[in-house]
Amino acid sequence: MAKYLLTDSQLRSMTPGTYHDGGGLYCEIYSKTSASWHLRYTVKRRPDLKRPKMGLGPYPTVSLARARELADQYRAIAAEGIDPKEHRRQATRRGMTVEQAITELFEKKKHALKGDGKAGRWMSPVTNHIIPAIGNVGVADLTTALIVEKLGKVYVEQPQTGDKVFTRLKQALQYASAEDERVKPDIVEDAKVQLPRKKVIKKSRDDGHYPALDWKDVPKLWQTLDSSVVDSALAFYLLTLPRVANVAHMTWADVDLKEGVWNIPPEDIKGGTPFSAPLTRPALDILHRAKRFSFKGSGDLVFPNKRARNDEHVFHINFLNNRLKRDKWPSTTPGRLAVAHGLRATFRTWCGDHDISRDLAEMSIQHDVLSTIEQAYQRSSLLRQRKEILDQWVAYVVSGSRRQAALKRRLASPAELSSGRTVGDVEKWARREGGDD
Repeated sequence: MAKYLLTDSQLRSMTPGTYHDGGGLYCEIYSKTSASWHLRYTVKRRPDLKRPKMGLGPYPTVSLARARELADQYRAIAAEGIDPKEHRRQATRRGMTVEQAITELFEKKKHALKGDGKAGRWMSPVTNHIIPAIGNVGVADLTTALIVEKLGKVYVEQPQTGDKVFTRLKQALQYASAEDERVKPDIVEDAKVQLPRKKVIKKSRDDGHYPALDWKDVPKLWQTLDSSVVDSALAFYLLTLPRVANVAHMTWADVDLKEGVWNIPPEDIKGGTPFSAPLTRPALDILHRAKRFSFKGSGDLVFPNKRARNDEHVFHINFLNNRLKRDKWPSTTPGRLAVAHGLRATFRTWCGDHDISRDLAEMSIQHDVLSTIEQAYQRSSLLRQRKEILDQWVAYVVSGSRRQAALKRRLASPAELSSGRTVGDVEKWARREGGDD
C-alpha cells in the first residue's frame, strides 16, 4: 500500500473531511482549528481484533512527521502479535513515557530559557535523537542497556551533541523520579561508563589571547566597584569566573541559594555540558542584593538591562569590557587595556603563583581536564574542592576592602575616654605637632 500521500501544505489548506496518508494512517479534519490523527492497523495472528483504530493526537500539535513515526512504531508492535492500543494502555499504567517526561519538563523550565526556548536549542537534541529512539518507552522501564543500544552511537561519534542528549535525558528522569520511585536517573551515568570515547584535547583559548589584569591589581579593582547593576555583575563575575555570556544570561531558576550553587545549563556552556559553579559567601551576598534589580518585563534575569533595546533585557556581551575600559584598567599585555574574559587568565595566573592544583584551577574556569568517566565519579567532591579554591581567591579579592574597613574601625575607636577623641584624631594631632617641630 502506498505511503506518505500527504504534505503539510495540503493539510493546512484542506476542508473538513478524512485524508489518508497510507498504511492505515489518516487525518480527520473537523474544522479550520480542529483535526486529529488516527491509525487503523492489523494485529498479526489476531483475527478477532479485525481492523481496530487508535488516536495518535491532534494536528498540528502532533506533526505529520511525528504521526508517521508513531504509526511506524505501532505497526511494528502489531506485527509482533501485540495490540498497540493495549500496549499503550499498559505503558500508561506503568507511568509516563520518556517523551511525556521531557515535554512536561520543557514546559516547566522554558520560561528560564533564552526566548522561552523558541529557538529550539534545548529541544533539538530531544526531537532529533531521544524521541525517535526511546520516546515511547516508559520512564520506569528504561534501562542502561537500552540507552547504550539506542543512544550510544550519537554519544560516541558526536561528543558535543551526545553530551546534550544524555543531559536532557537525565534531567527528564530526575523530573519523573520525583513522583515515581522506580525511575533511576543514575542509569544515564551508568550508560556513559559503558561508552568510553577518545579524549579530545582542546587548546586553551583563554590564556594569552585576552589582555588580562595583573592579579596584584585585583583588590584595587574590587574596591572601585559600587552597587549598580553593571558593577554588581562585574563583582559577581570576578568571584565566580564563568564566561561573560553566562552572567549576562543568568536567571534565578539556575541558582540554588540554599545549597550555594549556580547550575549553568548546557546550552550556555561552550562544550555543551552543564556546569555547577560553587558560590562563596560574598557571591551569595551580591545575589541577595541583586533581587532589587528586577523590574516589570525583566523576567527571570538576575542582572537585567533596563535600557536594552531588545525585549529580553539582556546586556550586550561587551558590557563588562566597557566597565573596565571606562577606568582604563591596564593589562599585562603592553599597550592594551584589560578585558573581562582576561580575568579568567588573571585567576589562572594567581593559582599558578599560589601552588593551586592545575586541574582544579582549570576546572574552576570550565576547562575540561577529566575524562567522562572521571567526571561521572568525581563531580560532587570536585565541587567541594573547587569551592575551597574560590574561597581562597575571594579572600584575596576582597582583602583590600577588609584592610580598609579594619583601618576605619581602628581610627574610629576611642583613644581618650575623657576627651572623646578617637585614634584618628590623636594621629592627626601627632602629625600636626610633628610638622610644627
